[in-house]
Amino acid sequence: MFKKIFMLLAAVIMCCNVPAAEAAIDLSTLNAKTTNISVVLDTPAGYAAEPERVYTSIKESLDKIFPNKSIYKIQPIEDNEAYVQVYREEHCQAASVDDGYTAGNGMRDLTLKKNDLATLNDHFGSDYLVYIRITNSVPQIKVDWFSAGQQVNVTMDFRIWSKSKNDFIYMKRAMTTGKSTSYYAGMGDSGHAIEKGIKKGLAEVEKEASKIRMAMTE
Repeated sequence: MFKKIFMLLAAVIMCCNVPAAEAAIDLSTLNAKTTNISVVLDTPAGYAAEPERVYTSIKESLDKIFPNKSIYKIQPIEDNEAYVQVYREEHCQAASVDDGYTAGNGMRDLTLKKNDLATLNDHFGSDYLVYIRITNSVPQIKVDWFSAGQQVNVTMDFRIWSKSKNDFIYMKRAMTTGKSTSYYAGMGDSGHAIEKGIKKGLAEVEKEASKIRMAMTE
């Protein structure tokens, strides 16, 4: 009997000696609510030489912005693209134009508006929707003594839509320049130049990761 009482008292003393900061961390983890985040990428047709590399760059950036996977659940871009395209065809205006990338006329979808993002966010069942819109200038040829390449100005609008606030809680416009250079032969590749510009834009957003996470708690 006395042995059981002694063991019970020892357990109580050990609990009382746990640092307050450590206890607070445990409580916050237990009470943390999973935040669901969907992603919509809005780009011109044929914008990149290797689109899968752009997807990878975006995923890596989002993982840096939202590192705690027990709190933030990010839906892959690929999971949403098919429905986004169907939604555009049914609800958004689209123009059949020669966009300079595809052979013949390609469908160029116009920008998604706030009410479109709200509808998509509800369909995906997410708390927040990351909307990334990428546009670029016409490639410029740069020729040097021993090399030639292409230079492209890339504008990336990175916005986060909040379901609870029914508005953007974060907006960033990153304007960068991407370059693709070839030595000895060739003229570089505009698609690779755009990819480099996108990576620069994502790096600018990553610098404000704490600001983004703070906006989600307000």
